[in-house]
Amino acid sequence: MGRVPYGYCLDEDAHLEVVAKEAVIVREITANIAEGSTLNREAKRLNDLGVASPGWRYGTSERKPGRSWSNTTICNIIHQPAYSGIHVVKINGGEDYIERKVPAIMDPDLQERAKAMLTENNRRPDRRRDRKYLLARLVKCAACDHAFTGHSTKARGKKYHYYRCVRRTQKLLPKGLPDRTASLSAPWLEDLVWQDVKRFLENPGEILKRVCEQLRSNDDTEELTRRRESLAKRLATKQSEKTATCVSTPRGTSQNRSSRRTSPTSRTKPTT
Repeated sequence: MGRVPYGYCLDEDAHLEVVAKEAVIVREITANIAEGSTLNREAKRLNDLGVASPGWRYGTSERKPGRSWSNTTICNIIHQPAYSGIHVVKINGGEDYIERKVPAIMDPDLQERAKAMLTENNRRPDRRRDRKYLLARLVKCAACDHAFTGHSTKARGKKYHYYRCVRRTQKLLPKGLPDRTASLSAPWLEDLVWQDVKRFLENPGEILKRVCEQLRSNDDTEELTRRRESLAKRLATKQSEKTATCVSTPRGTSQNRSSRRTSPTSRTKPTT
C-alpha cells in the first residue's frame, strides 16, 4: 500500500477513509491556491497557525507529523489525484502504477483550477527579493529544445543571475542524460537581445528587408519543390507507359520492326 495520502487513513480492509479534520485543511489549501495564493504563502500561513504538517502514515498506524509545511508539501497536495477520487499507487519500483477509486475530498474542478493557477504562477513567479528574468521560457535550448528559466547563485558575497535549461533543474522530465548546455549570464543575454531591439527601433528598414528576402527565398524553395514533385510524377507516368508497352508487344515482333527501321537497305527489290 505504501504511504497513506494526507487526509486519509486505512480501515481494516485496507480501504482509504477520509479524515475529516485533515480534509478541511486540504480543501482550504486548494481553494486558496485556486483564488490566487502561492505555495510559499500557504506554507507560511499554516506554519504561523501551528498546523501540524502531513509527515507520513503507513498502514493503519497513526500519522507522524513532519517538521513544517513547505512549498513542496503544498504542491504535492494540489497534485494528489486521490482528492478528486482516484488513488494512484506505484508498483514495480515506480515503473508501473495502478488506479483505484477512493472517497473524494473535493470537487475535481476545484483541484484543476488550483493546478492551473500554479502553472500561471510558475510562468510569472513572484520574486520580490530577486530580479525579473525577462527572457524566461522565451529562450530555447539548442540541444533539447526545452525552455530556459532564470536562476541565481552567490559566490564570495556576490549574487550572480543566469539562464539555464529546465532539463538540468527538473527531475520530472523524461529520462535521459541532461544536456551540457552552458548557463548564460542573464545581464549579457538580456543586453544582447536589447541591442537587437534598439537596432530594429532605430532602423527597421534593414530588418524588414531581411525578412522580405527570407520570405522570397522561402517562396522560391516552395516553387522548386513543387516543380520537382511534378517532374517526378511525369517521369513515373512515362516509365509506367513504357513498361506496359514492352509487356503487350511480342519480343520477336519488336525486334523485326526494329531491324526494318534500322536496315532500310535489306528490303527485297521487286522482280521485273
